[in-house]
Amino acid sequence: MTKDTFITKEEKKDVKKFLRDKYATKLLRDKDCKDYLLAIISIVLGIPLEELKKGFKVIDIKVGLTNDTKNQETDVIALNHEGYYNIEINYNMSTEVDYKNMCYICNLVLRQTKPGRINRYKNILPEVQINLNNYDQFKIGKFIYVSKMLEETYKLVRNELIKIVDIDLDFLSKIDYTDIKKYERGSLEYLLYAFVCENKDMRKKLYEGDVIMDKVNEKLDTMDTNIDAYLFYDKQKLVEEASREQGYNEGYEEGMEKGVEKGESVKEETIIKNMLNLNYSLEDIQSITNTSFEKIEQIKNCNTN
Repeated sequence: MTKDTFITKEEKKDVKKFLRDKYATKLLRDKDCKDYLLAIISIVLGIPLEELKKGFKVIDIKVGLTNDTKNQETDVIALNHEGYYNIEINYNMSTEVDYKNMCYICNLVLRQTKPGRINRYKNILPEVQINLNNYDQFKIGKFIYVSKMLEETYKLVRNELIKIVDIDLDFLSKIDYTDIKKYERGSLEYLLYAFVCENKDMRKKLYEGDVIMDKVNEKLDTMDTNIDAYLFYDKQKLVEEASREQGYNEGYEEGMEKGVEKGESVKEETIIKNMLNLNYSLEDIQSITNTSFEKIEQIKNCNTN
């Protein structure tokens, strides 16, 4: 990174556009964009690119949070001879999301233990979770945070087994296109600006001549036949669409003022049912409506009966 920049609360504005999780995940998993993923991890962790590349591969595994729950699919997990790299795209700040991501890390550690008593914990690889967030995890206006397991009084690192990196994509949305061009090519801000820049022409101009980012642009432009409507995530438009589909235009503005998540039960359930019918993911619905996963599951089950 070229700058250790801070944003004051007064400078913050509401974020309206950001890359939807399914496209972000698809982009980072794409073999043609492997160099993009490598570049992000290399900069975040300060690992030389050539060293990171040794044995590097994206792996497809599912992680079970508990014995009583079905396996959950992480967004991206990569592996090399030095460790595991788990990237999660998070658009809603909540304790549930934070705990879920922590469970992914713990599960990946447990997966490396061997049966029996001898050498059970030998050769466990370190794990890094990189959270690409649409919010400021610690709310102090910084772009990137690094967390480790520390001794409380003396701030001594217990071990290097687990590291969590939180990156605030919302931070980038506050940076104007003309300003992002001032960042060095290859900086983290420069690389991740693609996640918040929905204007294809601006993206193309910003990354023109960059071999890695040309591939990213190409993938973004070909991911969806209706890319302008669905590639970038607009909370307000998605809620409005779900409301219109069910004929709830009347009284909608009043519901929005109170917050969809605190609106009348009937309207909330109808919007959620309609979004389920439109095949939105549970994560999208939860992020848009701020309704608990438990309630969404109840509505989903009632909707299928």
